[in-house]
Amino acid sequence: MKIIIEVLNALSDKISNKQNQYYFDNPAKEEVVEFLEYKYNIELPKSYKSFLLKHNGGFVCRKSLEKVLSQPNGFETARWNSLEIFGTREIIQHYEKLRDQNWKLDWDWKGVYPIIPMGLTDANELLVFINPLDSEDESPVFDAFHEDPTNDWGIISENFTEFLSTFISVDGAMSTIASNSLKTARDFLPECGWKSTHEDSNDLNEVKLYFEKMIEYFPDEGKYIAELANTNRLMGDLETALKNIDLALKMNSYIYFGEYYKSMILADLEQPEAALEYINLAISKHENSSFFKLKRAELNTRSCSFEAAEKELNEIIEVNPEDAYTYYLRGKMYLKKEQFQQALDDLLRSDKLEPGSLLYLTNIAIVYHKMKDFRKAIEFSSRVIKSDPDNLEMFMIRENCYRSTGQIDKADDDADTYVEIVNSG
Repeated sequence: MKIIIEVLNALSDKISNKQNQYYFDNPAKEEVVEFLEYKYNIELPKSYKSFLLKHNGGFVCRKSLEKVLSQPNGFETARWNSLEIFGTREIIQHYEKLRDQNWKLDWDWKGVYPIIPMGLTDANELLVFINPLDSEDESPVFDAFHEDPTNDWGIISENFTEFLSTFISVDGAMSTIASNSLKTARDFLPECGWKSTHEDSNDLNEVKLYFEKMIEYFPDEGKYIAELANTNRLMGDLETALKNIDLALKMNSYIYFGEYYKSMILADLEQPEAALEYINLAISKHENSSFFKLKRAELNTRSCSFEAAEKELNEIIEVNPEDAYTYYLRGKMYLKKEQFQQALDDLLRSDKLEPGSLLYLTNIAIVYHKMKDFRKAIEFSSRVIKSDPDNLEMFMIRENCYRSTGQIDKADDDADTYVEIVNSG
């Protein structure tokens, strides 16, 4: 079994002896490779990283294309018509494009995108690795033919070392159509949600660290400072949040969520008029954004401007009568106005459109409790508790409902559970 150092030495010999064919870039910086892995929360195979740290991508020009090299744009033409092994720049370029499309995965895929592009054939087809890596920190190389599903992507090489060895032995003219194999890329793909990206983590400290690192790498990118400001807000550090969002907007007044983030920070600082001013500014820049209009309705509900909130939500529902979240927001508004039947109607509509959402079920339980329909409140709070067994609010509501209906033992059990959760937290 070949080791990557031997194969890289053989590549160096080829580069020296066949300078008119072998075109490989200078080494990638180790910190660039580390940054690439951190930014996307992916792992590159150990052998491939060794390659990048010696040659940051390259290709072998076929003899039939050598004359093209002297022509205008000849180098790019030769590269395009050759089997290319990606460097860090090409990985990032192709990975982001594939990830943003959820290419070859379900449209609602969640978590780290696991298909890692590592090369392009002379027929413009991708070669890829799959995350997570195996116990040896490696991945097979798969032929990701664009017209085929992942269960038709065969294994070209068992790992990158084997791939590179074959590539060198035939001066880049290797077959990139996998022979029939027992396993395909589908067998190596992880489950949806297998791990989160750093910026989507449930751990706000991890999210904060991620944006701080992005600012380190891209100090002139206001969007990362804006995201850090929003994370500061979610962590309750409102003064730092306000300072950071002001800095971000000063650097770049066209950050998509900039004014929205500032409006949320100002709302949390109990400055409703200023918050409304900034959400209005966001809407003026993005007139077709129903998201920002929903947030304006939330702000109006929060400040008890019910008429404005209801008008906005009604207009959104008229355009999109099947949006569950809009009915939820209108239901919350009615709940705050203590118009319980209207609140219930909207919340039940939300649950019908998107069944099983804990957000909707929780608020339905709250409304039934307010309406003193204890049987229904018990039913819905129990459904929430089944999926979220640490939900203190639902235990409190269910305990009260049990007591109100004379089910004292069950009420005592819920009271004990409530105390246990509080003490364990």
